[in-house]
Amino acid sequence: MGFFDKMFEKKECAICGTELGLLGKTKINEGYLCKECAGKLSPYFHGYRSSTADDIREQLAYREANAERLSSFNPTRTLSAGRTNIMLDEDAGLLIITSQSRWRDANPDIIEFSQVLGCDMDIDEQRTEIYRETKDGERESYNPPRYDLDYDFNLTIH
Repeated sequence: MGFFDKMFEKKECAICGTELGLLGKTKINEGYLCKECAGKLSPYFHGYRSSTADDIREQLAYREANAERLSSFNPTRTLSAGRTNIMLDEDAGLLIITSQSRWRDANPDIIEFSQVLGCDMDIDEQRTEIYRETKDGERESYNPPRYDLDYDFNLTIH
């Protein structure tokens, strides 16, 4: 048996059975996962590399059910933070977090208000003093000093 024989051995996706090439596959606990099946997983589904094929199938069934629930999701309020949006359906008590403009196609996970236990906020302040130029062309502080302020807000939802 040659050194490269195992590398070029035919493999198939443990979920959908698609024949896999040399690239575009992910090793899981019980075989391999194709790029298409891996792309359907939730971004919050961690540890899928150590998951079994049944775990992956269960996650994909959840994602299909989530897509169906998403069709009746009606945002009543959107909280924007740069590219990321927290969209609330206050009537149904649901929220989604997404950075996609076509969020229904992206299938973000629906979170029920009752699942949110709390949140932590971390605020980073960047403060740069603003100076003025004197008649002599020198830099001088304002009295009282003036600042250019930039804030980064990091919110962790539990």
